[in-house]
Amino acid sequence: MFGPRPELLQIPPQRLSPPPSAQLLTPADIPNVSVVLSEKERTAVVQFLTANFADSEHPKPSLTVLQMRQLEACGGRFLMYRAPAIVGPIQGVISSQLLGKLRRGGSAPTNYAVRLISNFCVAPRQRGQGIGNTLLHAVLADSRELGQTCAIFLKEGAPIGRAGPSLYSSSWMYRRYKGRDFTFGVREIPPQELLEVLAIYMERNPRIIHNIPANWAAIQTRVFVFRGFAGSVLAAFTPAYQRHPKNDGEIIYQTGLIERGEILPTERLEAARSLSEFAARAMGAGWIWMDRAVGGRTLPAPWKADGPFHWYAYNWTANYYGTTQLFLLV
Repeated sequence: MFGPRPELLQIPPQRLSPPPSAQLLTPADIPNVSVVLSEKERTAVVQFLTANFADSEHPKPSLTVLQMRQLEACGGRFLMYRAPAIVGPIQGVISSQLLGKLRRGGSAPTNYAVRLISNFCVAPRQRGQGIGNTLLHAVLADSRELGQTCAIFLKEGAPIGRAGPSLYSSSWMYRRYKGRDFTFGVREIPPQELLEVLAIYMERNPRIIHNIPANWAAIQTRVFVFRGFAGSVLAAFTPAYQRHPKNDGEIIYQTGLIERGEILPTERLEAARSLSEFAARAMGAGWIWMDRAVGGRTLPAPWKADGPFHWYAYNWTANYYGTTQLFLLV
């Protein structure tokens, strides 16, 4: 379907069951939703996320007003849904940030930009009333006004039936970093070397897709490589802007992992341990989430199993549903 040089395809929107006029909607056409602009609104958004994401068993958001301003300075957008009143309380929040252009193995970069949707939260008492769907339409309408019509988002837990097949689905495993390092064969890849290194790992593999950041200075993701006996593993870790309820430690999560050469099963577990410890120390994190596919069926200590996750595309397709290898620099 792709021809001799497979490309990412941009397609008409097929997600979220949009109304017939959805293509013509602007943020101003969507009631009760507005872009966060003032310091007072930023403070309210941070308080809303803290109150509605956090509980005694799940990670709580650590996003600050300063971090919001930094994300906005790099093209990030925060939208809020308020109760139908003159200035009603916030009932939902969503954000998007520019990832840049996508590139797949064996192809040139695409000419359209993709945004990452995150911080998607609806107050528990208001769920099931269509607020989430309204926020998704609003953030996509806002992106269209910016000339950036394509998006990608991470869904944890059950899959979204109406969203169609995911680009990739798996389950998380996680561990705590206690400051004891036994890392061997790991080093960090400097930003100026990343594209060259990725090109080597992506060679002749059209299932691998990565983004070319629009603003390298704004990238929070850091990339590390583990070298085994006859192969290597390249991994990307990104701050989650969340803290673990057990000890308030910052969380980082894997946003990309690619193997090259031959990696033995025992080496794969060693790579997960060494990469997670090296990344946690370098990034000041206390907890690490990785794709359970790296660990295999049985997880040795200190890893623990967590729930499923799914990466979805909006307004573009890779045509490798379920098996796309994403490597995102956020």
